[in-house]
Amino acid sequence: MIRALPQAGDGQPLGVPGTTAPDTIPVTAAEPTEEAVAQLERDWPDWQVWVVRRVIGGPVWCARRRDDHKRVLNADTAEHLAEYLEAECSR
Repeated sequence: MIRALPQAGDGQPLGVPGTTAPDTIPVTAAEPTEEAVAQLERDWPDWQVWVVRRVIGGPVWCARRRDDHKRVLNADTAEHLAEYLEAECSR
């Protein structure tokens, strides 16, 4: 995905006086969080996985069974979420 930077009426990027903005920003490779989410979903296909990025307290890793939206797990890291999924699925 390529997106334009927001600009003021004079063509300057907002909040950065004296500089010009490029017309587009190149897309980079997937970030490690996205790769970890994809790996967890491959390892646990019955679970939907996502990350909530909080300003205070850091990210929360979440998983929910695809067939039961009320069953949700939360963890502070991808590794801990994998441990919780292992424990939940071994019940």
